[in-house]
Amino acid sequence: MFTLYTTLENISIEHNANETPLEVFYRAGLPTQGFVLLDKNNTYFPLTKVIGDEDLHAFSIRNIDFSVIRPNFKVIEQNDAVVELFDIRDNERTILQMTRLESIEFIKTSVYSVLNNYKDQPDANQKIQIALSPGGDGRILAECVSNYNRDYPGVFDFYCVICAVGFENEAEHIENAVELAQRFSFKYIVYDSEEGGKLLGYKKGLDILSQEFLEKFPNDEPEIMLTYWVQEVNFKSAIVNGTNAIIFGYNMEDVLGEILYDMMTGVVNKPYPIRLDKGLKLIAPLYNVPKKVLDSLDISNSLRNYAQRIKPVATTRSIFYLLSYFMIEQYPQLANSIVNRKEEVQLSKNEIVKWLNKL
Repeated sequence: MFTLYTTLENISIEHNANETPLEVFYRAGLPTQGFVLLDKNNTYFPLTKVIGDEDLHAFSIRNIDFSVIRPNFKVIEQNDAVVELFDIRDNERTILQMTRLESIEFIKTSVYSVLNNYKDQPDANQKIQIALSPGGDGRILAECVSNYNRDYPGVFDFYCVICAVGFENEAEHIENAVELAQRFSFKYIVYDSEEGGKLLGYKKGLDILSQEFLEKFPNDEPEIMLTYWVQEVNFKSAIVNGTNAIIFGYNMEDVLGEILYDMMTGVVNKPYPIRLDKGLKLIAPLYNVPKKVLDSLDISNSLRNYAQRIKPVATTRSIFYLLSYFMIEQYPQLANSIVNRKEEVQLSKNEIVKWLNKL
C-alpha cells in the first residue's frame, strides 16, 4: 500500500511490488520534495529502495492541492477535433477540443490582436519583415499575416527573409520557404548559408560553421546556435532594408521558456508580444499559441521535422521546455499570466509622493 496524506484527502496510489517510491512519484507526476516518506513504523524509507510488500505513507509537507494526480476535467468535445487545449472555464479545469477551423481562428485572433496592437503604437513602422521558415509555425503564421493584409489593406508592407543556416537540407529549405512566400504573395529576400555568413561578418559560410560547431561543441545544443543565427541574419537584414520591425514565429513555450531562463540568470528582458531590443521591434504574434496547436494543423510537415531532429544535449534548455509544458497543461492560468506580463512601470520619487498625497 502506498498512501498520500494531503489536507484535501488521503489518496491510495497503485504500484508494483518491484517499483521504488521514486518511480511511483514520477509516474504520478509528483515532486518527492513535497512529501516526507515513512514506512509503517514512521521511520525513513529510501526513495530508491524497492517497495515490495511495505506499507508506505507519504505526508504532504504543506497544504498544497495535489489533485493534479487525479485530475477532474470538464471536457468540451468536438466531432471533428484535431487538437486539445487546457483552459479554465467557469473556474473548472477544462479540456477544450478544437476543430481545424477553430484552431486557425484561435491563431488568427492572436495574430490580428498583436498586429493591431503594433499598428496603434505611435512609432509603428509600416514596413515589416517576416522571419519566414517552411516549418509548421511559419506556414500558419504566413497564412494569418496574409489574411491580415487582405482584411487591412495598405496598413503594412510585409516582406519575408528566408535564410539557411546549415543545419538542414539547404536547397529543400529555401525551395519550400520560397514556395510559401509566393503562395501568399509576399516579396522575399533569400540568404543561403554562404550569404548569411557574409552578412554576419564571418569568413566562412554558416553551413561550414554549423558542422564545426557540431564537432567542437558536442555537449551544446545546435538548435540554440541555429536560432541565434536566424535571429542575427534577420536583425542585419532589417537594418539593411530600412525597417526596425521583425515578425518572429515564437510560440507560447518559446516565450515561457525564455522567461523561466531569464529568471534563473537574473536577466530582465522586455515582454512579448512586442519587444524593443537594440532599436528593433520584435513582434511575436504566436506568443500565446501553444506549439501543439501549430503542429497539429500540419501533421505531415510536423512528422518530417521530428524525423530531422538531433538528440538533446542541453539539459537546461530541455528543463525549461518541460516546465513550460507542465505549466501550460496543469496550470494554464499561471502560464497565461506569465506570458502576458506587462512591462514594469518605473515611477519617479515625485510621482510616488504625488500618488501618496492623493490617498
